[in-house]
Amino acid sequence: MPGAATLEPLDLVGVQIPYHFRCPISLELMRDPVIISTGQTYDRPSIESWVATGNTTCPVTRTQLTDFTLIPNHTLRRLIQEWCVANRSFGVERIPTPKQPADPTLVRSLLAQAGSHSNPYPTRLAALRRLRGLARDLDKNRSIISSHINAREILVSIVFSDTGSDLSSELSREALALLVMFPLPESDCSGGGVGPGAGRVPGPPSFPQFYGGPGQLGRVDRKRPGRVANGGAPSSD
Repeated sequence: MPGAATLEPLDLVGVQIPYHFRCPISLELMRDPVIISTGQTYDRPSIESWVATGNTTCPVTRTQLTDFTLIPNHTLRRLIQEWCVANRSFGVERIPTPKQPADPTLVRSLLAQAGSHSNPYPTRLAALRRLRGLARDLDKNRSIISSHINAREILVSIVFSDTGSDLSSELSREALALLVMFPLPESDCSGGGVGPGAGRVPGPPSFPQFYGGPGQLGRVDRKRPGRVANGGAPSSD
């Protein structure tokens, strides 16, 4: 496109953003440009929201999407960062290099390491800590981890397999800390019928039953599963 036609104003700082630096969906400066299967580039949050609302076509070409893989456009991101630096005198802040979502294969491997009772405690603990670090980094990672077919079962099993030893308790606390970061399953958020909780199926004990107070996670009393040891508030008998 010729000169002026490729520029759009940025009202906040009074400079013009090159047209190809703006997301076709939000029309804002892209911070995490990604390429979809049609070859079009979008800002990651915008295209993820587009797909999450049930759209299955490319917003620009209207071509049906058969592959929803998002490929980071590193070249464009670097150009945008350079443009931000060149215009910092106008108050434009340099966009940070975005963290990439976790590889599902890595997540699967870490869950397998954490859940394997044949692995030594340090190996299992390291796997859980890495998973929790990934979950802290990005909301997307929380969804990737929690959507693994056996993730919740593996972590709940670790929580309830606490033998009382220091290493076992630490492993249980890490698993619980990761579990509470997961988004609530849709089946727990809504149900059929009328009124609060109508149509919901009772689930396992709630996470607060394991909580031993501010800054401390209590251990489950193995003789009385409804109670929490180490100063935790007991559940009603």
